[in-house]
Amino acid sequence: MALQLGSSLASLIQPTGRLSALVESVPTVPCTLSPRQLAQILAEDPSFTGLVLTDPDDDASSTPIGILRRADLGSWRCSEQTWQQNADRPLSEIGDWWDPCQKILPLEESVSLQQAAQRWVESGQGGIVVGSGLGWGLVDPLQLMAAVWQDQPQCVEQNRDLADLRRQNEMILNSAGEGIYGLDMAGKVTFANPAAARMIGWSPEELVGQSMHDLLHHSHADHSPYSRVCCPIYLAFQDGQIRSVSDEVFWRKDGSYFPVEYTSTPMRNEQGQLVGAVVTFQDITQRKWAEEIFKQNQEELERKVRERTAELRQANQQLRELSDLKSRFVSMVCHEFRTPLNTILFAVTSLERYRHQLSDQAQHEYIQGIQSDIQHMTQMLDDVLLLGKTDARKLEPQPIELEIVQFCQTLIQEMQLIQGQPAICFERSCVNQKVYFDPVILRSILINLLSNAMKYSQPHQIVELRLKAHTDQILLEVMDQGIGIPEQDHPYLFDPFHRGRNVGTIPGTGLGLTIIKRLIDLLAGSIEVESQLGVGTTFRVRLPLASAA
Repeated sequence: MALQLGSSLASLIQPTGRLSALVESVPTVPCTLSPRQLAQILAEDPSFTGLVLTDPDDDASSTPIGILRRADLGSWRCSEQTWQQNADRPLSEIGDWWDPCQKILPLEESVSLQQAAQRWVESGQGGIVVGSGLGWGLVDPLQLMAAVWQDQPQCVEQNRDLADLRRQNEMILNSAGEGIYGLDMAGKVTFANPAAARMIGWSPEELVGQSMHDLLHHSHADHSPYSRVCCPIYLAFQDGQIRSVSDEVFWRKDGSYFPVEYTSTPMRNEQGQLVGAVVTFQDITQRKWAEEIFKQNQEELERKVRERTAELRQANQQLRELSDLKSRFVSMVCHEFRTPLNTILFAVTSLERYRHQLSDQAQHEYIQGIQSDIQHMTQMLDDVLLLGKTDARKLEPQPIELEIVQFCQTLIQEMQLIQGQPAICFERSCVNQKVYFDPVILRSILINLLSNAMKYSQPHQIVELRLKAHTDQILLEVMDQGIGIPEQDHPYLFDPFHRGRNVGTIPGTGLGLTIIKRLIDLLAGSIEVESQLGVGTTFRVRLPLASAA
């Protein structure tokens, strides 16, 4: 904590000789609060330099048992791990932190400055707590020292033992952990305590009579010159205003520098004339380091929050897409099952009521229609189940030896028998070719490709299946002369339940191409699409050949 002489030391312009002139009113709080709670109290009012601590279990709870200075919190925060371990525990239970806080010297406000300074030196305690009719307040020992030093002429008149007083003042200066030095109106050093000399690498004797600005304040951190005219330290004894700065650097004798927090307080003689300034400062390297660590942690936390927010947004988007898929699935199932079920019901009812009136050919057509609708629903259920297996990664290829040409010919015959027109033309680059493939997966791929080609073609048009076998893969091409696929639908061809905008009333579930793509991915293959509206579509599938088990 930088020495804050502030408004209290301003009273030295006209010294009262009493301790009450230096008392700073601060809040009184129980010692059972946690360091985090105490830090929050200090953060609410930056003007408080500390807190008076009392025992809430004591009947005389107004009696102070310790003090907490803002600098104590700063030193505790230097170790992030220790702070996190202790920040929420009662302060009175943290021995390493609580013990120093209890080193206090209670005084009455009527005590003179000289008596207060003498009792503080003799007691060897850390903080001074002063009681008054309005409660308890704090006195900074260094402010007391400065006040006693400023009031020395009066002290000599009241007490002729000047040697003892000077010795006491010297002890106070030497015991201070912060740098303190005095300047005359020319900016020359009149005194400097050991802490000040040690921090900048000089001895106190070397500093006396030197221009302190030329020694330690001549340049900014970027090495640019720092004009004395702009220096807050010198402005303090030119206009009589206290200056406090925490964003500059002091330079050491060896040419290095350190971040510093300092206060320049003007000094006046008995006639109220400015005679110089007292400067108190401290090296805040640790604080800056802690602030940088805090800033880095804060940035890291913000980065993680941004990443987590993005993940949550993505998860929400996926949930919305899943909800949309479920709605489309339910709608598709309802529509695709209702139509064939209605057709089957109508056919069964007609056969039941008018069987004797219908010819054998008409009855056969009704039965064929029922069979076709049942096959359609069965295929749709198979597609949904197959899609579910690929999603759950439960489908594993089971390759066996196949005669690929015969396999394709048999499949084409089955489809022609079931769907009739249009005709399927089969072309191949080999007569007989044995390969290792999972027949169920290969069948699903070809059936979906050929079914789509036939569904979106006119009966008089031709659907072609071309087979080309290579040493490491087979190429399957399914070409039709049907309605084609609009270019706007190409990016969504393999999305579940997506159907082209030009299909009209042609029935379908929008699952066929999704199943094809996932099965091809399962086999580490690839699929390409070429299509032109009103001209036709070509699907080109490449599948790597499996080796014999």
